[in-house]
Amino acid sequence: MTPDMVKASIERTIANSKRSKDAIKIESITVDGQNLIFKTIEPNAHLLADLTEPAFVIVDVADTKDMENAPILTGPYKIVKHTKQEEIQLEQHKEYWGGTPGLDTLTVKNIEDNSKRAMALQSKEVDIIQKVDGANRGLFENKDYNLLEVAGVRTHMLQINMKEGSPLANTMVRAAISYMIDYEGLAKALGNGAIPGGATFPPTANLGFDSLPNKQHLDLAKADELLKQAGYTKEGDVYTKDGQPLQLTMGVWGKDTVSYEKIQSDLKAAGVQVELKRVQSADDVLGGATDNLTMGENNWSTLTSNDPFRFLSALFATGTKANRGEYSNPRVDALLDKMTNTFDAEERRNITKEIQNILIQDNAAYFLYYPVSSVVTSKRVHNAQAFPIDYYLMTKDITVD
Repeated sequence: MTPDMVKASIERTIANSKRSKDAIKIESITVDGQNLIFKTIEPNAHLLADLTEPAFVIVDVADTKDMENAPILTGPYKIVKHTKQEEIQLEQHKEYWGGTPGLDTLTVKNIEDNSKRAMALQSKEVDIIQKVDGANRGLFENKDYNLLEVAGVRTHMLQINMKEGSPLANTMVRAAISYMIDYEGLAKALGNGAIPGGATFPPTANLGFDSLPNKQHLDLAKADELLKQAGYTKEGDVYTKDGQPLQLTMGVWGKDTVSYEKIQSDLKAAGVQVELKRVQSADDVLGGATDNLTMGENNWSTLTSNDPFRFLSALFATGTKANRGEYSNPRVDALLDKMTNTFDAEERRNITKEIQNILIQDNAAYFLYYPVSSVVTSKRVHNAQAFPIDYYLMTKDITVD
């Protein structure tokens, strides 16, 4: 690795990703001996954090001609064969800078279904799995397995359609629905250490969760009061307005729908009909052919670069691609602009807290719960660990008997 190769890699990311280009605001990169010198277009307090984001992984640009079919990695293992959406076969990278990796070969399998993933570990098809749900956790709470857990930084949420014509464009209706969601009950239903939501960032992010005064929470009386203020009446078991029932459509795309089915059931019991509609991916939530959805499944790792700005700006700044429901608040936009020029860590935390308060007050999304990051291994695996950011798993220290 040389400074010129690192420069070429970063420039490749900037050229291929508008999101990355817009984030780091680079005017030029020059090489001075063993140093890279970045000149930014404007002050950018989150530059270093942005450069640690996975999009900026350093690669040898000469080997990136067919990344779709022959991807490359950085780290202790090198790709031998890649079958898209199925598996990646790897071998030891003997020249790895951090020392000799503990395995000669490694196969990574894509098993999305929670139960099938658990069965693969039980049958010894695999030695390590990530993400064990509550339904399967009990299978591994015994002497035959290593169950590893750590509090994560991922937030599961519902993005909300605030476009004209959506019933949730009405602030009182949007707030009423937030009071119908049983955040504590969701976490209990999921089990496995899930933490009830109600705020943008989980408690583990150390961004003021406990001090937020107005976290989203269950309050059916308050929901009823707000819907009546919005012109709805309850006829039998259903809220109606001008003879029409309050009906919502929720887009779901993941394999695990337990939480969304519970929300559907809880809202029905409270007087609001919710249809679950399966879409292909997160990109289809509240967009394109599914534009009629009123809310949709989403989850983000909130601190991929150990800084809150990327998550907040991607989902809640006006006009961004990931802001699919078209949430917009000029004060939030102004605070995000202020963060770009704020280098003091404590002041950035205070700005983040203010943004969180606004997002919760606006019900910019429904922040449902925060899962733990979990890893289970067979007893023949040593030195594995669970990381708060679940992108990470295989290290050079992992060995197998």
